[in-house]
Amino acid sequence: MLIAELPRVDLSEPDCLTSLRRGLCETGFFYLRDTAAGAQRLHDLRKETARFMSGSVEEKMRTSEFLRGYAAFGSEHTEAGFGTGELGEGDLCEKYTIGVTPSAQDRSEAPQYYSDPEAQRYFRENIFPNNDFHRAWEVYFESLSKMAETLLGAVRQALNLSDSEWSADTNRPASILRFLNYPETRSSALRMAAHYDDNLLTLLHQSPSENGFDSLQVMLPNETQWRSVPADDDYFVVNVGEALMYLTQGRVVATKHRVASVPENLREGSARTSAVFFYAPNWDCGLRPVSPRGVDSELGQMAEDFGLDELRDPDGSIPYYRLQNRAVDRGFTG
Repeated sequence: MLIAELPRVDLSEPDCLTSLRRGLCETGFFYLRDTAAGAQRLHDLRKETARFMSGSVEEKMRTSEFLRGYAAFGSEHTEAGFGTGELGEGDLCEKYTIGVTPSAQDRSEAPQYYSDPEAQRYFRENIFPNNDFHRAWEVYFESLSKMAETLLGAVRQALNLSDSEWSADTNRPASILRFLNYPETRSSALRMAAHYDDNLLTLLHQSPSENGFDSLQVMLPNETQWRSVPADDDYFVVNVGEALMYLTQGRVVATKHRVASVPENLREGSARTSAVFFYAPNWDCGLRPVSPRGVDSELGQMAEDFGLDELRDPDGSIPYYRLQNRAVDRGFTG
């Protein structure tokens, strides 16, 4: 398997904007050195989540609600939500999800924003099986939220935009944190179908499999072949989402990616996990028009105009919630 040669970005280095600009505009994927979240916070998250995942399905399902808590193996269909629009075997992993829980002060400062019926999908109460799990997840979520905000500030600099650009679109983000547990599998299907993310930026930390098989793959712009993205403990893998592509009117590129099927001779020792932070804009953010030609249409999940016309407001912008809801309503959550 070919390896994706992705830019490596360290925001503490003075020349980081050059490599960041390349990652945003040329590859849509890049490595980001972990200078904020820290190994201990990630370790605590993985330890508590592994303990929970080792329980019975019946126990785990007690924490399952719409877009929160546990999602069983195969119950979500990325292919349907973000890919071809068809139901396949489902994602070959089990998941856990938390999101933003607004404080009383948040709600008092923006009562209409949080009370709108559409907002209820994005600001639901989180579910935690125990206090240690709760603490580890909340700490990690907070650290990744801050890291994502810092990264977005660097994105503005890399694109020569003002510090206030998108400030009204990202001051109350609808971000989520998901943990994906991929066990060894006998299936020859893709572990997760090819897709684009629909948020601003995705910050993913993946564990290497015991046998070294790299499951995460990307199809870089202007290529027709898949390349693997190896795990690196010191780095996050970051990718551009469609929302950021629309906000920049195509100046940055959202890149197709998938979690590959495991060859029969490598199935033993192929288990892996990913902690994935989806940094999203405000749920009512108006995404700016972008030419459909700026998006790859091979997936077939959108018509020739990528199905955007039906989502647009009269001014041509696309409210983020319509883009995200479409994916969920197509069967992303089983």
